[in-house]
This record gives sequence, C-alpha cells and structure tokens, in this order.
Amino acid sequence: MVSEMKILKIGYCTQLEKMAVKNGRLKTMEFPATVVLIKHEKIGYILFDTGYGEAFFEATQKFPYNLYKKVTPVYLKGEETVIEQLKKMNISAKDIKYIILSHFHADHIAGCRDFPNAKFLCSKVEYETIKTKKGLSALKEGFIPALLPQDFSDRTIFFEDQKIKKFPIVNTAFKKGIDLFGDETLYAIKLVGHTKGHYGLFLQDKQRKNYFFVGDACWSKKAFEEGILPHSFAGFIMKDQRSYKENIKKLYTLYRENKHIKIIPSHCKKTIESLMEEKNE
Repeated sequence: MVSEMKILKIGYCTQLEKMAVKNGRLKTMEFPATVVLIKHEKIGYILFDTGYGEAFFEATQKFPYNLYKKVTPVYLKGEETVIEQLKKMNISAKDIKYIILSHFHADHIAGCRDFPNAKFLCSKVEYETIKTKKGLSALKEGFIPALLPQDFSDRTIFFEDQKIKKFPIVNTAFKKGIDLFGDETLYAIKLVGHTKGHYGLFLQDKQRKNYFFVGDACWSKKAFEEGILPHSFAGFIMKDQRSYKENIKKLYTLYRENKHIKIIPSHCKKTIESLMEEKNE
C-alpha cells in the first residue's frame, strides 16, 4: 500500500500559454517540473520522475544542448533540486529504492545521477529510441545523454516486462495498466504520443484517494477538463500526434465520468499548487 505521497516542485521553465492550449494567451507563463515522492509500506521510497537538477545546467553549457534552455528557459534554485528537498525531509539518496520515469525528456530525468543506488522503471520502447542518440539527433528527442548515469541500463527494469492487468478503475476509457510491483499499488499507464514510450502513473493512497499522474500527456487541467488540444506548433515535438489527441479525449472522458480521480499533468501550475496545498494541510 502507498502509505504516503508528496508532490515536489523542482524548478520551472517558461513558454507561451498558447503552446499548452490552443485558445490560450500569447503570454509567457511558468510550467513547473514536478516529482512525486511515494512511500510504499514494503518497498520504501519511490520517485516518479526527477525534474530538473544541477546536471542539467552542466550538460547545457555547450552547443547543441544549450539550444534546449534557449528554447525553454529554465529556472532552478539550488535548494529546489529533488535531492536537496529530500534532505530537508531527512531522506537520503540511498533511501530512494526506485525511480519511475514517464519518459526521457530532460526536465524529467535531470536528477537521475543524484541517486546512484536506485533502480529505474521505464519503457523499453522509449529507452531503445534514445539510448544511442547524441548531439542534434538526441536534442530532437528532447534528450540529453549526460543526464543519465553511466550504469543506467544495468539498473533498469522495463515496463513491458511486467505484468499487465486491467486498469484499476472499471468503466473508463483506459483498459490496461502495468502492475509495477505485483501488488496492485502502482500502475504504469501507457500514454504514448508525446514520445514513443510515454507512460503515466496511477496510484491509490491510504485514504483510498485515486491519483493519475499523466506526465506530458497534457500540459494543463484545461486540456482534460474541456478536451482542448495544444497549439498546432506543439505538434513539432510530438512523436505521434494522433495518439496524443486520442489520449486527450480519453482523459477528458475519464474526468467527466470519474470525478473522484485526480488527474495531474506534470507541468500544470494550478493543479500542482492546489495538490501541494492539499497534501500539506
């Protein structure tokens, strides 16, 4: 069982609101990078994504990787990194047993090197897509190779090798989930489109509240509440626009028919701040 769950904001980037929802404003806004800290009764501490980290700024000093932070400027204070926030909670790097990765874009993996003992859970399809890419080829995938530890492949368990079960909530647009630890506590949910192997995470806490962390399957609550797609320009960073649009429709249906499920996009400032306030009450 998930005994505790906490949302951490790990810096942010800036971009036009219109990129997230096509009827948005031509106004620059903050898109936070978020991490989910999970305490499992038997396993211990688990992270969903790692957000930005000091390694990001080291890896983006030179061309071509410096283009990443020029297109999406990144802001991160030293005390905001996931490793520093964990220290304040008396949680050390070695206490993190697993890191679940939604996908391999830099804003989701830049803290991975701070956890030398953790095992990684991710999509094999996703990893195979990016593992040999370098330079501009990697950058086109939103991937910066230096952000992954050198022994990453030796410490990785692939979603596709785990047990597939029915989605834990019946009568939804989502039919299947991957039972990550074989105990029906944490499910990886396939949400391809943004990348080839993009996954979200579904969990139920000890109060039996349901949370669906959807990563970059959408970028704002407005998208899933109203079924609004991002601006067409955002299509340039989508690997499969058709699948991405289908997932927006599925999330819209899930929201309308299952209001008890909290849907959390990784970069929606309103959703993240609201959830952080709720969990800190």
